Formats: sequence, C-alpha cells, structure tokens
Amino acid sequence: MNLFCKRMKDELGYEHAFGWPIYSRERGGRVMYHMIHATDRGEGRRS
Repeated sequence: MNLFCKRMKDELGYEHAFGWPIYSRERGGRVMYHMIHATDRGEGRRS
C-alpha cells in the first residue's frame, strides 16, 4: 500500500496520499481491501 501511495504522489503528482486497511467484521477482522485517499488540497493532511 505504501508503494501505491508513493506512486500516486510521484507519477500522478498528488501532494498527499494516504492508505487505510478496511477490515471485515464477518471474517474475523481480516483485511478486505485498502482505501487510498489522494489529494492536492492542504486539508488532505488531516487524519
């Protein structure tokens, strides 16, 4: 996921890119997928 966020910044020019794991409640808390948020706005630093 960190490599994907780095590519979003390096190759697509986004100023900020963050990733979060999304967990399944039905499958014992296993990671289902990762959500990526990428933005050029300064407000994107808030987490």
